[in-house]
Amino acid sequence: MIALFTDPIEYDADELRKAMKGIGTNENTLFEIIASRCPGILRQIIAKFNEKYKRDLEKDVKSETSGTLRKLLIAWLQCIRSTHVNPNPEQSKAIAEEMYKAGEAKMGTDESVFNKYFWLYLLSN
Repeated sequence: MIALFTDPIEYDADELRKAMKGIGTNENTLFEIIASRCPGILRQIIAKFNEKYKRDLEKDVKSETSGTLRKLLIAWLQCIRSTHVNPNPEQSKAIAEEMYKAGEAKMGTDESVFNKYFWLYLLSN
């Protein structure tokens, strides 16, 4: 109920802080918020986080994550991706099928498939 009455920008900033505060990091929360917000909204979240907590969100993410996840999150925090996407339905379906086969359709996960598409997306925008 509290979330329903909280400004969405502030709520996301609070959730990001909670995800990194204390022992351990909730990487799922970081990924969900940072990867799913458009650059304009993400800029507002970054500003709110930095203002409210007197901390630098990007520095916190760098210190709390590692590897490919860190690279992806930091790239998204740069807010340089395009919001003007003209999806190709056939190509989107083929990518979705490949990602499904790399994850859900087998034992274990072939992360290289996911990384390939995340990086292609980031570099193309």
